[in-house]
Amino acid sequence: MISNRVARIALVVLEVLMGLAAVGGGLDLVLTNGQLMGMPAELLRGSPFGTYFIPGLVLLTVGTINLLSAVTVLRRHRWGAPVSVVVGIMWIGWFAVQVAIVGLLNWQQPLYFAVGLLIIGLAAPSLIGQRQMSSL
Repeated sequence: MISNRVARIALVVLEVLMGLAAVGGGLDLVLTNGQLMGMPAELLRGSPFGTYFIPGLVLLTVGTINLLSAVTVLRRHRWGAPVSVVVGIMWIGWFAVQVAIVGLLNWQQPLYFAVGLLIIGLAAPSLIGQRQMSSL
């Protein structure tokens, strides 16, 4: 459970915003092959993907987990901190892989990478506190 009120509110806001963006982006990638976002198919040349379908499914999954994590934090569930740390790691991984495959395309990639770090930074102290309390 995340007991720090400011951290809890910040996590819920970040996870909801990132979750909604990811679900929306994932749906676009799956349903329109990225056309709504203006994602040219040429970006996938040389990648393991022929279309944006699989990356879209992954992004949908990341977004859904973000939203579920926000619920756990909001409800002060004991899984709030651990799931939030996982969410932060997922965002860092998503953008690291994205940049490795398609390159650095815009300012949003490093910003969202930083949000992943921020999510970890907000959740980790509670996770560490939970571990210390359980070992007593």
